Amino acid sequence: MNYLLTQRESEIEEMLNESNGEITPEIEAKISELDESKTAICIRLANILDENSMNQIALKNKIEKLNKMLKICKQAEINTRQRIIDFMNEVGQKKIGNDAVKLTVVTTKNNRLIVDDSLAIPKEYKHHTVVISDKDYEALGFYGVTAEKHTFSIDKNGLKQFLKENDEIGDVGAHLEDSVSLRIK
Repeated sequence: MNYLLTQRESEIEEMLNESNGEITPEIEAKISELDESKTAICIRLANILDENSMNQIALKNKIEKLNKMLKICKQAEINTRQRIIDFMNEVGQKKIGNDAVKLTVVTTKNNRLIVDDSLAIPKEYKHHTVVISDKDYEALGFYGVTAEKHTFSIDKNGLKQFLKENDEIGDVGAHLEDSVSLRIK
């Protein structure tokens, strides 16, 4: 399509050279055709843009639907693994298997950190950023500065290690529980 436009533009330029720069009725007709072609191209490109936008919306909707399905599948996997662990515990077996599959329930002592009260956790295991809004910054005289995000996090690995090393401590807002997992081979 661009080739046709370039060819038409070249024809007009050649006609102008032949007429010594005078715009003849034939040249006016060619210019009119060229303008109509460019208008048609613009309309066609606008339609392509519109179709592209519709495709983007459709793809975003499909991605949302697939993400929901993925979440459901992940939860089904968690539930199924837990059901297998429960069945194996009911029959008192830690290993079950045949030629095709081997299932093993693995218990790791004091491996999972459970936070009971985040306020009671010792400060050396907390990381905290104070929230201040744009409006508060302006009230303090700091203009053009963006607000910080509020974050509160716990050094779980450090706290877990502290709890493992100190069995006889008081309430620190968290405790350790045994972790049970299922290995499938």
